[in-house]
Amino acid sequence: MELATLLTAFAALLTSIIAMFTVREMSKQRLVSNLPIIKVLGGYAKVDIDKSHNWLWKSEKLAINNFGKGVALDVKVTWEVRTNDIIAMLQKYDPHNVKGFSLENNFLRLENSFHAIKIQSEKLFPAISVDTQTCNEIAIPAYLTAAFGTYINEAILNRPENSKSKSIDFEDFPSVNVKVGYADINNNVYEKNFSLSISIYAVANSSENKNGDADVGFSIREVSA
Repeated sequence: MELATLLTAFAALLTSIIAMFTVREMSKQRLVSNLPIIKVLGGYAKVDIDKSHNWLWKSEKLAINNFGKGVALDVKVTWEVRTNDIIAMLQKYDPHNVKGFSLENNFLRLENSFHAIKIQSEKLFPAISVDTQTCNEIAIPAYLTAAFGTYINEAILNRPENSKSKSIDFEDFPSVNVKVGYADINNNVYEKNFSLSISIYAVANSSENKNGDADVGFSIREVSA
């Protein structure tokens, strides 16, 4: 009798354990079935450069897509730009600060132009669904592309004539952190960080008959939070 009771109790315990694991696995499957996976993708731009070395950027954008199985809600994209590193790099070519590269009251000064930083630092999406037909995009801050154009001007296009016979040696433009926060339909919150590198593939100076141009790459890689 005691053995039967023990066996019955053991069977009940085993059933409870199996039920617990079953519920846990179902919860995991439910989470996975609703999991959004947000990625920011790189890109490429062809930019005209006029005879005054003004870069005629368009509204350069990067795709942001959901590769998961569930909708991403309250998507917030934040640009974290190391403006002080950019200014320091530009000032190497202007040690006496004749061109006034500086950051003043959240405005980046690039010679005679001023660029508002704060207003370009965030982008919000109410939702990004798993829809390959819809193209969601985030605009690269205009001050960032303007600063990159200014850097290539100073490092390459505006070099003194007596130095043009020398090899070109310049640093990589400072990378930028793109932080993306979002939630799933169960209010689980996620955060991803992407590093954006802007590179020059080729650049040509203007001539009497035509503008110059540049091939610019935007490379993205996911990094640890």
